Amino acid sequence: MVDGEGRDSSAKRRKTEGAEDEQATHDDTDQVVSKLRVCEERLREDAESLLREFNEWVSSMMEHLSQITHASCEALLSEFSHKVDELDTLTKENDEGDGHIMQASQIAQSYIQNDLMNDSDEQG
Repeated sequence: MVDGEGRDSSAKRRKTEGAEDEQATHDDTDQVVSKLRVCEERLREDAESLLREFNEWVSSMMEHLSQITHASCEALLSEFSHKVDELDTLTKENDEGDGHIMQASQIAQSYIQNDLMNDSDEQG
């Protein structure tokens, strides 16, 4: 019976060791799952933080571009206004020149008419 008792105790020991191994594996799995959850939470927090930083950067760049665009528009408007003033000045000068040309043309026509009248008086 000693032999039968040895087998029984050996089987019990293996069963106990198997249960202990299974429990240890289960405990290890729980630890791994717990660590993975902690890592997942940290990653989520990091992702949210990066997203906030990115949104702030985009906002900052949009503001910067808006300022650049505004300054460019002001510069273009100023240049356009200056060109309009130059065109206005040239138009006025041109109108004055046209007036002088018309006066000269009228004077020339009067001289021509006077010459024609004088020539016809001399012939007649």
